[in-house]
Parts: sequence; C-alpha cells; structure tokens
Amino acid sequence: SIEAALGAAAMTSAIACEGIPDETAAFFKEAAEGLLADSEDPTDVVAKCLAAISRRSTEVQSRSLLTGELGFATVEMTNSKGRPVSPGDVMFTVSKLSRLSQKDGGLIFDNDVGKIQSNFEAGTATFDMSVEDAKNLVTFSKDIDAGGAEFSILKEMDITRGRTFGQGG
Repeated sequence: SIEAALGAAAMTSAIACEGIPDETAAFFKEAAEGLLADSEDPTDVVAKCLAAISRRSTEVQSRSLLTGELGFATVEMTNSKGRPVSPGDVMFTVSKLSRLSQKDGGLIFDNDVGKIQSNFEAGTATFDMSVEDAKNLVTFSKDIDAGGAEFSILKEMDITRGRTFGQGG
C-alpha cells in the first residue's frame, strides 16, 4: 500500500541521514538555514527533505492490493451482525449505497466494483474500486444503516496459503 511504502521510505531516509558525516553536512547548512527561515514548522521542512532523499517527491498513486492496478484502492466489507459476506453481497450493497448517494447528492460514488475476493474463514470480502469512489463509499456508509455492512480501505493484506503453498493437489 501507499502508506506502507512511504513509511518504509521514511524510515530508510531517516537512517540514511544519521549516517552523514558532520563535514559533509556542513556544506548544506546554509541551504538548511534558508529552508527553515522560509517555513513556520521545521518538522515540515525535515519531512520534505526526507521525501526528497527517498526520491518520493512526486505525487503518490494508489494501487490495488488484489491486482496491483494503478488508481485503485482495495476495500474490505464486513458485517457487524456476524453474517459472512459473499461477492453477491458486495455487488448488491455497493449498488444500493451508490444509488442512495446519487439521491443524497453529497458524497457521490459509482458502483463500479473490480475484482472481488472472499475470505471464507473471516467471513469478509475484499474488492477494488477507484480511489475516490472507495473513499466516498467508506465515508457515506458510516452514516447509513446498510444491514450491518461496514467498509474500510485496506492498507495491507495478509497472504495466507494452504499446506501446498498454492501448488495445487
């Protein structure tokens, strides 16, 4: 996920900064003083410098955790009433909530659902949506009684494999 990748890059950049000799850092002090003078919050300046070190200075884009497709977020649907969630439940609930959002006129989102994956052990389902639609679905559904359906955007997924590690048989 974006959050996990950026978190790892931030830690790596911070560690890299600690390894810079004072003699080398001295060449950058004047530029650092200028940056700090232009900003109200020194933490923001340091954060931007760490991002520059990690080469993460361009806009970050989300990818699906299910397919790796750019521009998608992976959403988890659970049921607070303990009912297992099926792919049909995902399609029905997202479509119904999308129609309600269109009528409401506030947080509008489409019902375009990508790949759906059931987790039979947990009784949940994960699916892909565009990032904006996923955010709006999660926010909109918090204030609606959707029969126990609850949505959250996943930042990471556990990969579980059976005894044969996906080799069949």
